[in-house]
Amino acid sequence: MDEVMLKELVLSFLPGLSDETLTSLLNGLQELGVENKEDLALVQEKDIVKYIRPIQCRKLLHGFKGIFSHFTLLTDVPILMKLRKALDKNYNTILKFFQGVNYQGVKDVLATFEPEASDKTAIVLLLLMAYFKEPKDSIVLDVDESIFSLSN
Repeated sequence: MDEVMLKELVLSFLPGLSDETLTSLLNGLQELGVENKEDLALVQEKDIVKYIRPIQCRKLLHGFKGIFSHFTLLTDVPILMKLRKALDKNYNTILKFFQGVNYQGVKDVLATFEPEASDKTAIVLLLLMAYFKEPKDSIVLDVDESIFSLSN
């Protein structure tokens, strides 16, 4: 898995992580054999607790596992599989479009892009976020807690 993309993903769930701790965690994930986003769902707390505190572990693992499984549970659509298929089919067209965009945020994302090493899903998400001027950590969704009061 592309280290830049993994770093951005980890920071989206744990934005206050120090550089030293982040580097240690990323090295640990690499030692575990994490090669793609699907592998992240298999990481366990015991695998990473030596790099970050237990609550940080749970936040990170919840983020890794929760986003995609929650969407599948709610919609009965396996979003990762659908996204992968769509990207396999349309990736080159999407990339070609963004290469023609004259916006610095998109250019910055493309500058970190390595065609053979970068995760297609991550690069497309980061390009879309840059194009629409979304902060990198905005991909993490917040729950509107007020919905729970409606169930009474």
